[in-house]
Amino acid sequence: MRRDYTVYILQCADGSYYTGITNNVIARVEEHQRGINEHCYTLKRRPVSLVHSESFRDVRAAIRWEKILKGWRREKKEALINGEYEKIPKLSECQNQTHCKFFRGCGSTELVQSWSEGLSMTSDLDMESLRSAQASEWAPGP
Repeated sequence: MRRDYTVYILQCADGSYYTGITNNVIARVEEHQRGINEHCYTLKRRPVSLVHSESFRDVRAAIRWEKILKGWRREKKEALINGEYEKIPKLSECQNQTHCKFFRGCGSTELVQSWSEGLSMTSDLDMESLRSAQASEWAPGP
């Protein structure tokens, strides 16, 4: 007997998303609606609606896809739900402030130059004095 596994995304009443995996998506969505599991994320966020599902023959592939989706930000999940697949690569880019795209230039030379300029502007230390202090402090004892 062949069994399919479905990775699904529910939209909850509060607008949040829940991602799960099942071998019977219709029954599983109904369980979420009825609040069968008192420890489930969706219990206090009902009603829920099924907004996306994908079926897999291999349970390992389904589990892997579920874990990937659970790691996605809201915007990326919404692109998938809305079929806006062309947006997903851009939404996959690192968004933190240390990411290369936030620095001018983006080449390693520019990054090092920018970093060293920042050091010289914020530090009044004489580098030679600092090196001598460190050498004497860390010098091995007699």
